[in-house]
Amino acid sequence: MGYNHQLYLIVKIKSRYRTLAVVQHQNLYGQDVIEACLHVLRTLSAETNRIPILQELHAANLKDDEFWSRKDECTAFPFLATCLLVASSFDPIWGGSSPAHLYSISTTYNRVHNDSGITVIDISNLKSLSWCIFFPRRMKPLSATAYLKRYGEATNRKLSLVQEFEAYVRINAEQLRTWGEGSVVPLPQEDFDRDGAERRTLRDQAMGQLIDMLLKSPDVDTYMVDEARHLSDFMPRFRSRLLSLAQNRELPRSSAVVSYIELAFSGDAMVDLSPFVDLPADDLVEIASNLLHSKSIQRLDLSHLKQLSESDLTNLFSNKPEPETLYLLEMPQISLRYVASLWGRPSSKIKDVYHTELFHSPFPAGDRPCPWNLKPSLSERQATLQPLQNAATRNPIKNIFWVRIFLGEGKSGQGAYKDNGHDIDWERAEPPWPSSIPKENFSSENRMFSAVFPVHDLFLTPTKLVTGLANFSACALSEPWFVWTRANAGNTLAYAFATASSRLAGEQTRTTIGPLPGLIYPLAFIAESELRIRKAWPLDFPEMGDGDRSIVIISERRAETLSERWVKEDKLRLAVITRSASVDGSYRYYEAEPMERFLKDTLKGSACSETEDLTQLLEYWTNNMASVGSIDAKEANELLPVMQRSIKLGTKDEKRF
Repeated sequence: MGYNHQLYLIVKIKSRYRTLAVVQHQNLYGQDVIEACLHVLRTLSAETNRIPILQELHAANLKDDEFWSRKDECTAFPFLATCLLVASSFDPIWGGSSPAHLYSISTTYNRVHNDSGITVIDISNLKSLSWCIFFPRRMKPLSATAYLKRYGEATNRKLSLVQEFEAYVRINAEQLRTWGEGSVVPLPQEDFDRDGAERRTLRDQAMGQLIDMLLKSPDVDTYMVDEARHLSDFMPRFRSRLLSLAQNRELPRSSAVVSYIELAFSGDAMVDLSPFVDLPADDLVEIASNLLHSKSIQRLDLSHLKQLSESDLTNLFSNKPEPETLYLLEMPQISLRYVASLWGRPSSKIKDVYHTELFHSPFPAGDRPCPWNLKPSLSERQATLQPLQNAATRNPIKNIFWVRIFLGEGKSGQGAYKDNGHDIDWERAEPPWPSSIPKENFSSENRMFSAVFPVHDLFLTPTKLVTGLANFSACALSEPWFVWTRANAGNTLAYAFATASSRLAGEQTRTTIGPLPGLIYPLAFIAESELRIRKAWPLDFPEMGDGDRSIVIISERRAETLSERWVKEDKLRLAVITRSASVDGSYRYYEAEPMERFLKDTLKGSACSETEDLTQLLEYWTNNMASVGSIDAKEANELLPVMQRSIKLGTKDEKRF
């Protein structure tokens, strides 16, 4: 069904193009293809994503030929797979696109059902990404203009979009054929002089000799280094030489080299120690510890360093300043439980942590993830992610309760409301109509979908919570279809939090990629297929302990009938709810507060206030969520019991699976 479109992410490795991720879209064509692919290119070019992309490209370079022939690898490179899936499916500015699924990286372009073409994106050079769109029967790269004309879409109305897209380099026919056939890529002619040596100036040669002399010496030559530092390009060259030797496994072992590594990164906001895989753990901890004491580090990359243990990291971050971003990719010896405990300390200053398992966890094994693969493993997935609930104490929100209600006015005009004419009568709300009965028969009723989405497995700072909710509301209000069902809402919520940012500035709130929520995404995947027949939600309504906080989101559609042609208004309302007990303990009830009060009163004075600018956060919420309404405590206490029944029972005429 629909216009099927595939996106391939490729890279040149050892003279061959290799596929890193494949995404299948069910209904993507015309202008939507250009918008989706342009957002992928922006995301892959974003500075905030550069380090994890480079680390997975490094991991790809280490794979052998046997690996590339496997048929069941969908998420061998989970960050890149997440980038391609999320960026091509969601943008809070232009909304979401079609349902998308990951395919095996061994999927060939001529073995999939395709209606609207194939997009290939080459990330061999991150500074100059390249792309092409073609149709399988004719491997002829098309320009964006030529592609749009095939669908009768004029480009003059989308001129800026087309121009930005075509500013990226287009893959030529020879490169495309080479990738499609899996043949060897011809090596380009390098710039060599007549003697076969790479051209270098006399200054280059002299500086290279100086750096090699320093590194070969067993002792630190403080005088020579202090003199050389007056040369503006000495330290960058010095650092580049250290990294080159480390990558080639040729780094000399001496106390002087350890001191030089520390010197080379001194004062830098970004410190990448990942190439130093041959240094002993004690030396790495010493270097990183001394650099952290300088308080200049904002991002620290320790990926691929398998000699570091969890106790080494504990020693490293004990009573020292911490980076805002920590990269622990391709480090299987560091458990997800430990990462959660490291991030979740109330005193922690770490805002973002990148760990391979966080990106793996939403996806099942197998060459094509399907709901029937996910459902049996849902309880296992909950058990796997349970440590995050206990450790990530900095995330104050446990669940998001989502309600989609269709407010038909009925013959009297009061069918959906209480006697006052504007408050919703939640007791009269019913589960969704059975698929066997026409929607029009229910035009006078109050129909609702209910779902619970656990978020305790997310590393949510207050800023990421706010930007994630802002992403969700922007999409829900601009494209209400993307929160029409539980599957749509779950997908949109998962994508919204995957693109949530720890910073409130500019493009980072649109192009930063984090892990898909490990529980929300699988739930949405199940709902996409099995819940179309209106069965009960696969997770029970959770018990909220006293003091636990959750968020309730109500998505309203007011209309004269259930036909979308008669829609009068789409509305979004939200509140933070807390479970409390009466004074004598005889009964429990829900308290509700708007997000502004939650941010202002609840977080003020907490550990979060030391790492979050709450004034700026409140300003961001006010500017981006002005159209979102509120929910009071009275309505929350009427709604939640109805939600609980709806989630437990599903529709009246079908059994719960």
